Amino acid sequence: MQMADVSVGTLTVNEKDRAQAPLVFAIFLVAQLLDALLTYGGVSRLGIDVEMNHLLATAMRQVGPGVTLTFAKILACLCGFFLYSTARHRTLAVAAGLSIGVAVVPWCLVFLW
Repeated sequence: MQMADVSVGTLTVNEKDRAQAPLVFAIFLVAQLLDALLTYGGVSRLGIDVEMNHLLATAMRQVGPGVTLTFAKILACLCGFFLYSTARHRTLAVAAGLSIGVAVVPWCLVFLW
């Protein structure tokens, strides 16, 4: 059985990518939520200086970790939704993987030790 390709603008999306896109988007959203919760826990427990993103650390010092992380993660989720809605599903999958590998896993390791 051959999969049909769907064109979105100049982008061609195969049916398999389209079928998996909602799951990828859900994984991305969960990764963002976990990153926010783990980052908040980490900076609350260990101090803002453990945040490696200088822009976020500066904003946390100015307005607090809760507000900063809420706005940062809302922005990240909106960017993920843009990728999802414009059929850039593979890019969204890469972003989800990077979020897990670069943000969630390191925080989990910090809390385990």
